[in-house]
Amino acid sequence: MQASESFEKPDLSYLMQLMDHDTEIIVEVLRVFKQEVPKDIVKLQTHLNEKNWEMLGLTAHKLKSSVANLGLSKLSDIFLFIEQNGKENTNIDKLPRYVDLSIKNMNQLMIDIDLEINQLQAG
Repeated sequence: MQASESFEKPDLSYLMQLMDHDTEIIVEVLRVFKQEVPKDIVKLQTHLNEKNWEMLGLTAHKLKSSVANLGLSKLSDIFLFIEQNGKENTNIDKLPRYVDLSIKNMNQLMIDIDLEINQLQAG
């Protein structure tokens, strides 16, 4: 897998289908995502800094599931790489790059989610 700087935009079609196009519920899901995910990003960085590979992998697993629900397959793949290699203690030298890339993507995602929430509320 090659780490890429490109940022994906969220695709809410899966959530729309899952929530029967109820925009109020989707907005609430996005708000909870915005509230909870930054805590996991801090944990991700902490586990990397502490070289706690197992916990890094577990945190990446949780984040992978969260971003997959937003249609972010490339970001999900980045978290999968972190998860697998953290749990297996492999490619340790590449993990800092992937964690950094995932954090940059998540920071952009938070901005994009705000835009999505505003669009859903507008109409």
